[in-house]
Amino acid sequence: MFRPKQFVFLFTIIAILLSFFIIAVEAKAKDTDSKENIEISFKGRENYAVVVEKRIQKLTVLLINEDLQTVKEFPCATGRNKGDKHKEGDGKTPSGIYFVIGEFLDKDLAPIYGSRAFPLDYPNGLDQKNKKNGSAIWLHGTNKKLTANQTNGCVALKNQDIDTLKSYIQFNRTPIIIVEELGEITILKDFPTNSSLNKILSERQQSLLSGSYHDLLSLYHPDYLPPIAWWSKWQRQRESIVLSQKIKLEQRDLFYISSPNQSLVLFDQFLSGKTKKIQMGTTKLFFADYDGNRRILSEEIRLSDGEWKLPIENPVIAAGKHLLTPVTKLEEANILVNNWLKAWSKKDIKKYASYYSSEFKSQKGLSLNQWVTYKKRLNSKYKYITVTKQNLTIREKDDRLYVSFIQKYKNNQFKSSARKTLILKTENGDWKIIRELV
Repeated sequence: MFRPKQFVFLFTIIAILLSFFIIAVEAKAKDTDSKENIEISFKGRENYAVVVEKRIQKLTVLLINEDLQTVKEFPCATGRNKGDKHKEGDGKTPSGIYFVIGEFLDKDLAPIYGSRAFPLDYPNGLDQKNKKNGSAIWLHGTNKKLTANQTNGCVALKNQDIDTLKSYIQFNRTPIIIVEELGEITILKDFPTNSSLNKILSERQQSLLSGSYHDLLSLYHPDYLPPIAWWSKWQRQRESIVLSQKIKLEQRDLFYISSPNQSLVLFDQFLSGKTKKIQMGTTKLFFADYDGNRRILSEEIRLSDGEWKLPIENPVIAAGKHLLTPVTKLEEANILVNNWLKAWSKKDIKKYASYYSSEFKSQKGLSLNQWVTYKKRLNSKYKYITVTKQNLTIREKDDRLYVSFIQKYKNNQFKSSARKTLILKTENGDWKIIRELV
């Protein structure tokens, strides 16, 4: 039989073990809660992403496509002090989503930075809004032995690892996601077409194309007032453009990333009219919720050769100027040939046929309908078709344009290269192909 003292001892042991179990469970739950989950979606080209985990000093390269793939893992070193960076000299590595904006090679670097360095866009627009400062946050190599938490705020790798990383980095496109520790990454298979994100992007497009100053401003968070002095100029310009042509705003290669602390979308933007499509650079928007709706909290634009910032002249104004500039016959012919080749390569027979005159005759005397039937049969024969051009020249004679170029053709069975001339005539105000000569 158990004596009273033995019961007390047994219950004491059970209580101690139970308390240890509760502490372990709470610690595990706390650790799980501290991990950051990421949502990613894309529309267009696949992309790489780099994740830096400060707590475990690891850098991971991911391929973002329909199935998330871990491509490389490297040990790394971050700032000597823990936590998020807030000010110059605090020895901390910032947490957030950043982009590489350039590259320095060893000949331009002090030995401490190793074989190469990639500067990041810290502080980005969201950091500046949150009163964070500091500069020169880089991904770089090191000529010293790599040890944990050895930097002043940068992310350091072994020289051979930073050299390997180079092949996965695309300036201003590959996100560098810096977190304390990564939880789960969820790839949204389709860009969220019914989400508040897609809604605000659509409303932004519509407000620029036909809306008012107030329509555009309603999409921004009250804590962020974008520069809007350009609006009245755009409104006058827009009125002039739509007198002669229909305009369209297009967003390409959308890339959306959301973490517990921030979410952003990145996309290339184009303004197109009847005969021109003008690239307006790459836009980066940070979002925050306000009254249950997604709102733009910060906005940055990068032109083809520039940094992330809001340019002095808004890109929509610059693009509008191009649309108002009369198109030369050479530009019109070049646009037609590019679109014709694209439709041919995609085997889009309806689009392909739309570039031909109703009076078209082939070199062997085929009518337009016969020619399209012949091309449709060839399309079904090959798995793929790729057609490109080189060295385009143009001359005008009477009411015709003679457009000549080297045509490079390739399918899954053979490839060829030949000099081709397209003879164009106007039909209902547009240039159309009336003859093909090889």
